[in-house]
Amino acid sequence: MSISLELVISSIIVGMLILMIGNSNQMMTESAIENRLTYEMQERATNVQQFIEVELTKVRKVISEKDSALIYTTVTADTIELFKDKSELIVKNKNTGELKSIAARLDKLEFEYLPNSTFINVSLTTKSKKEDSVNGKSEYIGLSERRYYLRNLL
Repeated sequence: MSISLELVISSIIVGMLILMIGNSNQMMTESAIENRLTYEMQERATNVQQFIEVELTKVRKVISEKDSALIYTTVTADTIELFKDKSELIVKNKNTGELKSIAARLDKLEFEYLPNSTFINVSLTTKSKKEDSVNGKSEYIGLSERRYYLRNLL
């Protein structure tokens, strides 16, 4: 019983091609998901900074600044607390009790204000959840750091 090498070799080549195409398709899918998560986290970081920028345009006087919390008065004499709670950014008006919450997936939020300065530095990090990734083990982050001029400061 003789086996034709042409039949065996051609089926091996076809099998190898199928494996190569399947693996490359899987890698492209993983790469697309990783790119989407990286983009989403960076976009969230940028959006949070834009929100903070709008809030800081009303600062009249900085009362207290800690690592992840900022308390200030506005030009309308409201006392506002801007802080991180779990993974959300919270803006609390202490006069009216009004709360604004932004689901930002914040991992880190830092304010840096020097007394007698007209600038405040805000740096933040957003982080994806492990279950959002392809393998369930990876986390993706977005970073943003900005320096704001407090034009209404006393």
